[in-house]
Amino acid sequence: MKKKDFLEKYRINERDYDKCKFVWKELLAIKEDYDELKSEYEAAMKNIVEVVSGFNKVHSVRFRVKDSEHLIEKIIRKRIVDKNRVINRGNYRDEIKDLIGVRLLHLYKHDFHEINEQIKGSYDFVEKPTVNIRKGDNNEFWNNHLDNPQIHEHASGYRSVHYVIRTTPTKKTFFAEIQLRTIFEEGWSEVDHDLRYPNNMDNEILQEYLMMFNRIAGSADEMGSFIRLLTNNLQKRELELANKEGKISELTNELNEMIDKLKISKGEKDKLEEKIADLRMNSETKAFDPIVSSNGQRYNSTVLGGVMGASNSLNDVIGGASRLISAYGEFRCGNCGYSGKEIGNLMITGNKSRCPRCYPVSSF
Repeated sequence: MKKKDFLEKYRINERDYDKCKFVWKELLAIKEDYDELKSEYEAAMKNIVEVVSGFNKVHSVRFRVKDSEHLIEKIIRKRIVDKNRVINRGNYRDEIKDLIGVRLLHLYKHDFHEINEQIKGSYDFVEKPTVNIRKGDNNEFWNNHLDNPQIHEHASGYRSVHYVIRTTPTKKTFFAEIQLRTIFEEGWSEVDHDLRYPNNMDNEILQEYLMMFNRIAGSADEMGSFIRLLTNNLQKRELELANKEGKISELTNELNEMIDKLKISKGEKDKLEEKIADLRMNSETKAFDPIVSSNGQRYNSTVLGGVMGASNSLNDVIGGASRLISAYGEFRCGNCGYSGKEIGNLMITGNKSRCPRCYPVSSF
């Protein structure tokens, strides 16, 4: 590998390289040493991949052992940034900590919490996690969920959380970098890398459009997470409504049994049952009246607005039935034998009814 060809291939300015005062043969010695050790790095990487692939909420895993040419490029660029940085054959394995790279992708932003806990529980961190954010992102979220993270505002809008870990699958210790990001962040990063490198790195028009694409990807990320949370909320409330419907059915049956015991004519009983049926129908309409979206998806208006409609409907059935029974006849307590028309606070317990004296009621 010739120096001139290498510098051209990786777009490294020869003057910048000369200022680093590297001896090319020393860099070649690092490359040769690393090539001999690569099989050990690959084995250590497979061990990490096996562990993280079993993490809950991880959608997919990408991994690589750094190519030896990219290692040399990184060493040169680090020296360009910091001319006092010493990296040689004896210490490069400690200085370059991403020779093993493992990337965990997840679907929704809030999946981060669970995956982060699993990483913390599986590996020792060599340094504090680094959070790469876009200008305008909220730092508070990361400060609340990570222990003193290093937050870096990336000029290109790159988003990802990086962990440098230590692993000892054999007697040797290896460092590795685990990256954590959403699928949308990964998609944008891949397109950005493909277009920005190695050509047009400094093209202002290209950078402007890539940042626009970055904002769109970020919005899609937020929308995906919101829809997931909304779906969970809808499912929860649908279950609550089903439970309310069960209670309404149970109360209706109880009220019908009570009607049978009233000392009134058959015609009056039929009229009473009709009105209870009307109450039930109205309560079902309130609680389960559907909304149909533009794509044909049906939603409950009560689900979207809360379960108050179902609660009110339940109260309608109870209160309405109490008024009807009070108007049409006496009721006898199944426990103490008390009879009367003051049954506004009537409480149904199991298959028996209780008067206010036997079962004081606060509210449903």
